[in-house]
Amino acid sequence: MEPTLPAFVLPVGALLPDDRNPGCGYGIFSTGRDDPFVSACLLHDQRYGEHERRPDEGMFSRCEVDTEFLDGMLSIADGDPFLTLRAYTYYGLTRIFGGLLW
Repeated sequence: MEPTLPAFVLPVGALLPDDRNPGCGYGIFSTGRDDPFVSACLLHDQRYGEHERRPDEGMFSRCEVDTEFLDGMLSIADGDPFLTLRAYTYYGLTRIFGGLLW
C-alpha cells in the first residue's frame, strides 16, 4: 500500500502554471531575451518541460537539470566575476523555487 499525503498537501508542481515568457526568470521576475544566460535558461526551461510531459521516462532528475544549468551559465561567464556571481544567484534561486515548477 502506497503512503498517502494529507488532503492539504498538494503536489509541488501544481502550484505554479507554466511561464509563457521564454528566457531567464519567471513571470514578472523575467530578465528578458538580452540576458547573457538566455541560452542556458532556455535549455533549462526545456528540460523542466520535458519532465512535465514525460515524468516517468527516466529523464534527468531536477538536481541534474539544475546542475547542467549552472554549468552552462559558468561556461558563458568565462571567469567574469560579476557573471559568475550572477550565475550562482540564478542557480540558488532555481534550487529554492524550481520545485514549484518541476
